[in-house]
Amino acid sequence: MPTFEASTVLPFGRITPKGTHLLAVGLGWDKSVLIVSRSSEEPLRHVHKNGVSSPKTQHDKPTDLHVTHWSRGQKRQMVCAGQRVIPHHIQPLRDGVLLASSRCRWRKEGAEHNALICSWSGEVLRTLTLGDGIAQLKTTPDDMIWASFFDEGVFGNYGWGDPGPEPVS
Repeated sequence: MPTFEASTVLPFGRITPKGTHLLAVGLGWDKSVLIVSRSSEEPLRHVHKNGVSSPKTQHDKPTDLHVTHWSRGQKRQMVCAGQRVIPHHIQPLRDGVLLASSRCRWRKEGAEHNALICSWSGEVLRTLTLGDGIAQLKTTPDDMIWASFFDEGVFGNYGWGDPGPEPVS
């Protein structure tokens, strides 16, 4: 019969900076653990007039995103200030991190940018659209991005497929 040994990997007594709220935890290809939290207390769901709620794709007001990265016993932190993206995913990159929302709307102006790449100094290096319905997101040592999608990303929602372009097929 297999046996397992438990050990403390991270000091989870307080995993987010004081005054912030946890958004996502990611495990990197480099065996690192990344955490993103936000300074905003804004609700993450939109409640419609009929009482049905749906996840927001972006913050209503810009908020600071706090990133903590644990690797080989070392802790590194940074703030990516004034962002609207609501990250559900965080992954390491060679020179920073990839933050991405699972959800993304198509509007007549085009697709929302639901991902951003931040340097370790907190500078936004790039914003991009990864699409709607991201279930899993991973990066590789050479900064390749891999994404899998749940049903909304495959069949369409939030404007994808009608009137926007067809979703992932």
